[in-house]
Amino acid sequence: MISPHLSIQELNDSELKNHIDLFNFPLKAGNKECWNKLQTQFSCSHSILQQRQQDILRLRHSDAIQELQKSLKELKDSERILLQQIPSETTKAADGQVFFQGEHTKILNSIPYLLMILVFCKIWIFPILGLMTPVLLFISPYILLQTMFKITISWEMYLKMMKQLIFGINGNEPWSLKHVVQIVWTTLGLGQGIVQPFIVSYHTQILDLAIQKRGHALLKIYRTMKQIESVFASLGVMENQHLQVPNIPNELYEAVSWMENEPLGMKILWTLLGRYTILISIANNSNWNLVEWNGPLVLNNLSDLAIQKPVKSDLVLTGHTLLTGPNRGGKSSSLRAILQQVLLGQTFGFTYKVTGSWEPFYKIHTRLKSYDTSGKESLFEMEVRNASHMIHSLQHIQSSSLILIDELFHSTNPPDAETSARIFLDKVWKLHHIKSIISTHIFTLCEDPPKNIATLCCPASELSDGTIEYTYKLSKGICRVSSVREVLREANLLSA
Repeated sequence: MISPHLSIQELNDSELKNHIDLFNFPLKAGNKECWNKLQTQFSCSHSILQQRQQDILRLRHSDAIQELQKSLKELKDSERILLQQIPSETTKAADGQVFFQGEHTKILNSIPYLLMILVFCKIWIFPILGLMTPVLLFISPYILLQTMFKITISWEMYLKMMKQLIFGINGNEPWSLKHVVQIVWTTLGLGQGIVQPFIVSYHTQILDLAIQKRGHALLKIYRTMKQIESVFASLGVMENQHLQVPNIPNELYEAVSWMENEPLGMKILWTLLGRYTILISIANNSNWNLVEWNGPLVLNNLSDLAIQKPVKSDLVLTGHTLLTGPNRGGKSSSLRAILQQVLLGQTFGFTYKVTGSWEPFYKIHTRLKSYDTSGKESLFEMEVRNASHMIHSLQHIQSSSLILIDELFHSTNPPDAETSARIFLDKVWKLHHIKSIISTHIFTLCEDPPKNIATLCCPASELSDGTIEYTYKLSKGICRVSSVREVLREANLLSA
């Protein structure tokens, strides 16, 4: 369930889901849980955010942090093995060669060493018995006749009887096609009895190796998590955590059986592994910086996490701001960078590669991307509907909130865009508990705004050859430079 303080729109606009790998969590469980937390754990509560910060700071200042990080890295292979062999109907059918899967027989899986004995018998004992079957079938009647029935019979006589019984040959009767067919049929029957246990043994051995691999991986993760749980308890980390590492049997086959039959337990295990990974990784990585919860929105060394060689900017946002600059000049990236750090900060209490401080936002509204409405309404109608939703949702709260919009009402003609923008901005700017940055190409909006409205831009300049020099930084002021001719030239729509 998405946090009530934001929507899937803000999460998608941030593009964090596509760039969680940048945080270098050693386990994929960390990536998955990070995205889950961004969706569900965004908070505006000082006490909750400070508690999350304290958990990470306790780990950061602990002597055990390096060892904990090392332990997580050593689980990479184990995690990969378990993720490659997630239980499914196919794996359950195969595992039926080893495990009891009936509704009333599942309990047998928990009997210590029973499964190990069963596997040993299938791999070694049954093939040996298969080899001995013809001999036993041939000799056992003779032994029974001599011992139980006390019938005296010579070995030669017994052989003649068995020859007639098995091959259908009477005394000195000449060989015929019937005898050959019976011999072949008997041999095939006996051969199948010999070969079948070896086939079962071969497949069981392959299956057993996979099961053991899974079992060792699961138990390694489990034991490491129990150690981490113990360290966390001693440091007072995650004290309000309601989940505990589930108890898993220490015997290999029982552990795999538990994994197959306890999907809820496995879900808890993965969730906790992800949470441990996030906390330990943030604590051990100096790129994560503690947020101070007061004052205006201040972000230093700000850049879009998706950009490999970013240009850094500093931001101080005290109220409402209009943002200008040419296309491809950095406006969208700057807005996205702000959103990314606010989401990270109010989820984990730390920003990434950025230092920052702000009073936590109760609500966030963004419009950094346009989404297809499949013909239900025009893009402009959708923009108007979203703008109306923002205004009405923020009018009924008095807590600090944030609006980030890229190119306000860009989907309609310039006169209508300006008219719509002025009406919308007039309503937004009357909300004094709101901080906003709204980018626009309508420069008249920036030329006569109220005195309390700031202007920012991503400066650029046009060189003598017609190319544009971009700074990609946030600066005070208005930038009227247009990149349209440069874009048209690159698309071969305008001569150089």
